[in-house]
Amino acid sequence: MDNSVPEAFIFTKVGTYEGECLNCILERKRRGLKEARLKEARRIYWGYGGIGRGPLHPTNQVQPFVEEWSDSIEVLMGPIEANTNIHPAGECPVPNTPLASEFSVDEENWESLPSGVFVSGSRWALVLDEIRPCDLELDLRDYVVGIGDKKGTPATEYLKGQTSKGALVKANSMNPGRAVQALVAYRARLICPYAVFLE
Repeated sequence: MDNSVPEAFIFTKVGTYEGECLNCILERKRRGLKEARLKEARRIYWGYGGIGRGPLHPTNQVQPFVEEWSDSIEVLMGPIEANTNIHPAGECPVPNTPLASEFSVDEENWESLPSGVFVSGSRWALVLDEIRPCDLELDLRDYVVGIGDKKGTPATEYLKGQTSKGALVKANSMNPGRAVQALVAYRARLICPYAVFLE
């Protein structure tokens, strides 16, 4: 189990969506990855937000963040739900929301999502390899936002309220204040094209 913390990474809180618990979501994503017939389809599309040009905008933040720091950026996932909300894989209802059918790297040229990919209720998606379990604890005082108009903002200030994700980098020095711990239970590596638009 890899419990190292990279210098630059994407952090996101993850949890229940439309009644489907995190355990079931992860199992569905793993199953889709395993069953993908074509090599180019062997990737996970992790849907998320998509409001205006908010956190982790595909072309304004994620793609240039990867270009600046590394082509092997990892996504560290911190669960936000209690263990009592976890069900055995397959027991949760699949969300009854419209499925995305196409993706775009630049919001101009569109392609069909690979067969078997299930993403609903999201305008954007991170493109990942295998999601792996881990057990690490971040002190958010050690990190700052790594890109965008909030670049340099301490993660402790940025990840407040409804902001649950961001591109973070190691700070030159620890930010003041009390420790703000973030537990990370899963990690995955971004793979090309790193983040896409959905439709």
